[in-house]
Amino acid sequence: MTGKLGHYTAVLALLVVAIVAIAVGLLAYVLDSSANRLDKQQLATQTLIVKSVVRRQLAKLESNVTDYALWDDMYDRFAGKPDPQWDIENLGPFAAPTFQLEHIAVLSADGTLVYDYDRGSAPMDGKDRARLARLTVPLIDRARRGDMRAITGVFEFAGQAHYLAAHPIWVGSEKREAGNERPNFALVYLKALDRAYLAGAAGDFDLRGLHVDRSAPMVMLDAPAGEPAMFGLSWQPSQGGRQFVADSTRLLLAAAPIVALLLIGLAFGWAGIVNQARDSEVRSTEARAKAAEDTSRAKSLFIASMSHEFRTPLNAINGFAECLKGDVLALGMPEKYKEYAADIQASGQHLLRIVNNLLLFSKIEANQHEARLEAVSLGEETTSAMRMLNILAQQRGVRLATAEVPAKLLVLADPQSLAQIIVNVVGNALKFSPRDSEVRIELAVLRELGACDLRVVDQGCGIPEKTLLQLGQPFVQADGVYTRREQGTGLGLAICLKLAAQMGARLLIDSIEGQGTTVTLRLPLADPSAIEPASPERLAVAAA
Repeated sequence: MTGKLGHYTAVLALLVVAIVAIAVGLLAYVLDSSANRLDKQQLATQTLIVKSVVRRQLAKLESNVTDYALWDDMYDRFAGKPDPQWDIENLGPFAAPTFQLEHIAVLSADGTLVYDYDRGSAPMDGKDRARLARLTVPLIDRARRGDMRAITGVFEFAGQAHYLAAHPIWVGSEKREAGNERPNFALVYLKALDRAYLAGAAGDFDLRGLHVDRSAPMVMLDAPAGEPAMFGLSWQPSQGGRQFVADSTRLLLAAAPIVALLLIGLAFGWAGIVNQARDSEVRSTEARAKAAEDTSRAKSLFIASMSHEFRTPLNAINGFAECLKGDVLALGMPEKYKEYAADIQASGQHLLRIVNNLLLFSKIEANQHEARLEAVSLGEETTSAMRMLNILAQQRGVRLATAEVPAKLLVLADPQSLAQIIVNVVGNALKFSPRDSEVRIELAVLRELGACDLRVVDQGCGIPEKTLLQLGQPFVQADGVYTRREQGTGLGLAICLKLAAQMGARLLIDSIEGQGTTVTLRLPLADPSAIEPASPERLAVAAA
């Protein structure tokens, strides 16, 4: 028996070893196959994401350059004499930071560079100028034949890969078209695929090591029309499947003596888990990519729509106002046309304020607005603001009482942001106050806190408690007789709150419906020991 038992034991041991070996081999095969499929699908998904990011960026750049190239004023600028001030307000110094560009150029039909703006990148050399001319000369020639489409792609500029979008500047007025004027210039936008941009894209979609690759890219980037493709993008593909196999193998080898008889069943179980994890991750990645595309598309449509909505009325307003003011007397037109010109001019100013608020709020939201803190005389800033606001107070029939603010009272603030907050807050108080009421500006120095409070107290309509909780959010306004009478976007208070926060200040609002509102701007003192505060009772009253 002993011999037979030993024989049976040996056979059983051999069977167990064989079962374990077969189970481990089968499991390794199943896991390896699943891991390969997962890694391939992850690579395919990441490739789609990279292509989508490039397409969205080029589409956004094309939309921006098209919007400006179809603007009549852009043609006027380059068809006439140079206007440095217009360039500052509408070309490089404005458009480059707004659209996050590194370079803006305008070339003529013969390839001459007529405008060049560089935002910190390498200046344009002769080689770059010649290559841009090779793109824009045929582009303008096609535009003269009626083809006004833009060209986009990845272009070598200053030895570095750049997104490029170029569009012929449109001849839009009926007078010029009747005179057979043709497009003579092309507008070019360039955005660098630099380390910061690639790092941002990689962080959004978990693309490790995303970089520009000339030799063997994983995704080749299309060049503009007529140019050979020179750049591509590469990254470190996700190895989720391989990592899963490595972790699982160590666990299984440790547990093999105990679970030898269950390995075959577990192999298929683990295979199912791997497949489920693979499918779940692929679906999640695809959902994130689709959501990002939808969001980008919505933003692009909004920006394009708002640009046209602003430009159309502003062009009409400015054009008619200029004609009326210049020609009303010479043409012998009725006196009432002077009133029309004044109304048009007021409408243009109102739209301009809306545009400025929208652009400022967008810059703050995109973290492109920086507060430059310095020691500022609160008295000088308050006095300067009151000069403008006294006119509004007189028009409204509201008394404006201003506390005496010592000239040597220095606060730590951004001068431009501080002035805008004072004008917006006091302006709101005047607008929403009834005739023959009073708006007071009070000062309180809080030495123990190293701060001072500038309070604006009105006797206006007040704000309902429910609305008060929402104030500060963009496009939110209180409801009531006064607010329905006043036009606005609801951005003023939201901008003031964000500007105050950037400066390390606080904007506090206390209001009772039907009784009035108190807005307190608390600012840090630049030197708390260097000021003797003026009495709050000393008021210089400017009666409306």
